[in-house]
Amino acid sequence: MKNRRLGDEDAVQFEVNDKIPHRDEMRLIDGIAFKDKNKVTLSIIVPSDSIFVAPDKVVAPLAMIEMLAQLCSAQYTFEEGLDHDGHLCGYLVGIDNVKFTEPVYAGDKLDLIAWNVIELKEVHRILGEVFRDDIIVGQAELTLYKTEEWISQPEIADHQKGLVNVLSKEYSLWASERDTVSKEIVQSISNIDVKHEESVEATICFQPDFVGFSGHFPGYPVLPGIVIIYAGWLLAEMCANKKLDLYFIKKAKFIRPIHPLDTVDVILRHIKNDNEQLIWHSVKIKCQGDLMAKYEIGTNLV
Repeated sequence: MKNRRLGDEDAVQFEVNDKIPHRDEMRLIDGIAFKDKNKVTLSIIVPSDSIFVAPDKVVAPLAMIEMLAQLCSAQYTFEEGLDHDGHLCGYLVGIDNVKFTEPVYAGDKLDLIAWNVIELKEVHRILGEVFRDDIIVGQAELTLYKTEEWISQPEIADHQKGLVNVLSKEYSLWASERDTVSKEIVQSISNIDVKHEESVEATICFQPDFVGFSGHFPGYPVLPGIVIIYAGWLLAEMCANKKLDLYFIKKAKFIRPIHPLDTVDVILRHIKNDNEQLIWHSVKIKCQGDLMAKYEIGTNLV
């Protein structure tokens, strides 16, 4: 186990701060990474002031996926011999076979590992693992599209810019005891239709000052893929009218970036399954009728 989590004897070191484009609140990793021919590793301490840390010190598990994605970005920039000057390295375009096994708390020391599994031209498949001590607390398969070109940002219609939160007090208080990201997702919902234990349809408009855009990326704000999934998780809770733990994510595809003031329609549907201990939902995200993202999540009652 020790050799798996540490760099081999031929590992080289690099400072991740100089190698990732993320800034401000969306920068989730720092420190010295170790890269050998098979993998890249990094140890971090989860800060208590992270936007993914709730008042009870619990870390939203989705933050671990973003940590792994940022580590992969740092590895690519290091391999190319670059320092970050605002250029793009690529996009996270898919997540699959995600499993969260135990809660993570502020102050925990985490070991991040990213293995390059498949490389097909610009597309790379990465196996990511997160350990706390000798326990694996999270794992995921990430699909990364490497490019140095920004996808053009669409024009925003005037009627979209005026969307505001119209949720009832019941839903506005839903994330009151959660982290900053979940609170601001709920505040971004402008319309919602909940059919208890069946489906939820919601309209969300993320304003330019939404915390998920902060430093992701400087000069070209893009909604993080984990925020897209976080929104579905919160809607699943509203569908069940109960707090839910997130355990699994499958078949997540991020087709086009979501930018500030994009108005997106989120459609969540309950999926029947044979495992009575898990609650599964499928989620689709659309913007002006175009599919932007889709995924499935498996949850359980808190």
